Amino acid sequence: MKILLILCTFSCLLFSCEQEQKVDYFEGVLIYECDDVMLNNVPVDSGKFVKYFVKGDSVRVESFTSVGKQIHLRDHNTNSGALIFVYAGKKIALLQDFNQDTLKRGFELKTMTETKKIAGISSNKVELSGAFLDEPLEVYYSPNYPNNIVEIYDGLIPGLPTKYQLLVQQIPVNYTLVKLEQKPIDNSRFAIPEDCLVLTMEEFLELLSSQDLTQ
Repeated sequence: MKILLILCTFSCLLFSCEQEQKVDYFEGVLIYECDDVMLNNVPVDSGKFVKYFVKGDSVRVESFTSVGKQIHLRDHNTNSGALIFVYAGKKIALLQDFNQDTLKRGFELKTMTETKKIAGISSNKVELSGAFLDEPLEVYYSPNYPNNIVEIYDGLIPGLPTKYQLLVQQIPVNYTLVKLEQKPIDNSRFAIPEDCLVLTMEEFLELLSSQDLTQ
């Protein structure tokens, strides 16, 4: 009986270690639930969720705003991407160069001792302060997954954020990871659809000023 108990304990420890092993290359889907009050009138069940499709350095984020669905594409190899949305009945792909965004806002990170399971994943707690924060902000993250999947607070979070808060149109919005699934993702998820009007920010603003997009 004692031998059986030892074997069971050993098996549980092995299983736990296997579940918590570090993942340097992630391919799969993550889903976060958010409490954005601006989405109360979005007439779809998925309005409260943000979905990430990830394949290594390629990330696709599907989310909803008060004016409709939007898709963010990002390639960490080239540090470029696109924001896809519908404006005036036209599908726009707004090109983005993240090399131009080098602003560091002065956040300070403090490691805390508290840990808890979020979506079945062991998550550590950190506390952010400084910059525009009036009071310290708690963030939970998993050190076992890459931090560039969800890049927040100038990339200071040392792993995958599993529970955090952002300001959306000056309103605090909480995000909590509810599902993480490793599975193959097709490359087409990270390509700009052919039916999009592809524009730089300068071209988009020029078309807005000329009202070509609204005619």
